[in-house]
Amino acid sequence: TGTAAAERVLLVDTLSAKLDHGSMGFVASSHFCTWSITDGVLMVEHPGIHLPDSASDEAGSQGFVSFTLRPDLDMLAVPEDTIINLAYIFFDFNAPIVTPPAVFTYATFGPVSEVDRPAFGIHPNPTSDRFFLTRAPPGDAPIDYRLFDPLGRPVLQGRQQAGSAIDVEGLPPGLYLLQLGSRGESALLRVVKR
Repeated sequence: TGTAAAERVLLVDTLSAKLDHGSMGFVASSHFCTWSITDGVLMVEHPGIHLPDSASDEAGSQGFVSFTLRPDLDMLAVPEDTIINLAYIFFDFNAPIVTPPAVFTYATFGPVSEVDRPAFGIHPNPTSDRFFLTRAPPGDAPIDYRLFDPLGRPVLQGRQQAGSAIDVEGLPPGLYLLQLGSRGESALLRVVKR
């Protein structure tokens, strides 16, 4: 939002005591950033981001941060408990924008014999020119794909084998949604084009 590019974006997230803060795993970010956790507060800073305002560049004004944390089993009320999380996002020196609360329910239902792995994946993500499709378990069935821009419009589609590259060099930077399907399995993945 706003009328000028943001030079610095800071995300401040006070993590629940029901999470194991030492298990923090940084997954990805749409832009270069640094992060730290001090006294249960996660801070992610995007210095020199030059993030355009949404009025002049809707797709370019978007970004994300993705991370993982394990629950602290000693702090949870089992068999079911709720973890609520929200964050404050500061654009330069403006008042923060507060994210809607994300509510996670931790539930135990008994022993688990096998961990499901996602049927499809991509790498690298973010990318500047192309990404490769992966499939688990590997197979020779082709994968149908459709790539949608931030407004939900299809920009690429086709059929590829696992391990094949999809060229996105000609697309503008931004956040895209990739729909994949093969032999009754499907997935929706986020793709960041730099």
